Formats: sequence, C-alpha cells, structure tokens
Amino acid sequence: MKLFFCLLLFSAGLLANDIVVTVHGYARTHKSMHKMGRALQKNGYNLYHFDYLSRSQSIEESTEDFVTFLREISKQHPDSQINFVTHSLGGILLRAAVNDPNCPKIAKQGSAILLGPPNRGSRLAKRIALILKLMGRGAGNDLAKNRDFSYLGDFPESMKVTIIAGTFGCNPLIPFPNDGKVALSETLLDTPHKFFEVSACHSMMMSNSKVITTILEELNAQNYSRNTAILGNPSSG
Repeated sequence: MKLFFCLLLFSAGLLANDIVVTVHGYARTHKSMHKMGRALQKNGYNLYHFDYLSRSQSIEESTEDFVTFLREISKQHPDSQINFVTHSLGGILLRAAVNDPNCPKIAKQGSAILLGPPNRGSRLAKRIALILKLMGRGAGNDLAKNRDFSYLGDFPESMKVTIIAGTFGCNPLIPFPNDGKVALSETLLDTPHKFFEVSACHSMMMSNSKVITTILEELNAQNYSRNTAILGNPSSG
C-alpha cells in the first residue's frame, strides 16, 4: 500500500515538548484545519497535520498510515506529549490508531479533542450509502455499513478525551439536535469524556471561533500544571 500523508511541522518555540496532531474529516484535506492550526501555532504548539485519502482508502488502510505517521513523530520527539484535534471521521481514525498494537506509547498519553465524531455511527451515511459508494471505495463505505465503532476499542484511560458537538443543523434525515451531518447523540462515547455543545455546523466546525476558543481552553487547562506558555485563561469564556 502506498503511504500517503502530509507531514508538516510548525515550530513556534514556546512549547518544545508539546505537539498537536490534527486529523481532517471525510472528503477533506489538512487545509480544512488551517485556521485552527494557526491558532494552535500562535499559542506555542508544535503542529503536525495528518492527511489521508478518505475517498479511496478504508478506515483500516488509513489507520495503518496514521500509525506509521505517529511512529515517525515519536522517533523525532521521544520525550514529547502528543495531543490530537480531529474532525468527524478523523476521530474514528484516532480511536483505531491508539488501539493498534504498533501505536507508540506517547500517542496514548495526551489529550484528544474530537469535533463532531460519529462515534455511534452515522445515520446519514447509511441513508446516502449509494452516493458514498459512487464517490469511491474508501472510508465513506465504512461509515455507511457500521452500526457504530465500538469494535475499534475504547480510548485508553491515559488519554484525556473531549468531544465538541455542533447543534447548528436542521437535517431531517438524522435525529435532532444535529450539526447538519452528525446527530449530537451520535458523537457520544460509552467511556468517560468531557462534552461541549457549540452552535456550529459540521462542515465549518473546525473554523468556528467558539470551537477554536474551546479547544485552546481545554488544552490550556490540561497542560496548566506543566507550567506551559499557553496564552489565555482556562476559566475564561
């Protein structure tokens, strides 16, 4: 299998040991995460983007590439903490990756902030299964056929998991409230996690100012005891 990912590093110099990896959603690229990435960079994080071919690769194939990607980061930064911010399908890939036996240990000890993840499956994907099939043989078909993603396993207890769900949607094909593509109820995990509702639509959630503020506050709060140089007040907002 041809390995395809975008490995971009932005070093702001303020947090030499803190890394954030962003993972985009279905039929998107790393470019969709750029506004949020700039905010993370401004706040001192070393930033990596993982890019994958969601329309042509299955979840399993993209997970294999993701684990390879994380192993390369761990070799370059063996003493770093790795945090994640994912959008939609990206959260499912992260869940699969951290349960892969080849995933490096340091990728299982940081924060995971998931934007609009279809953790309990996607009713919309099932309803438009034929369209997803026509778009390619990739992860869209996995979304359409799986009732949920419990088979991937749970996030490790060592990870601090936060879910941010959008409610600015009125899609009649899925339960309310929803963000237009994923129902709020579909984002939840069965394991402990923090949860935020934000008035944002699915496709633009990662560029929403309130979402970005919440991400920074969460990362700030979770790193506060480490005396980092993150800007902002974790109790603000």
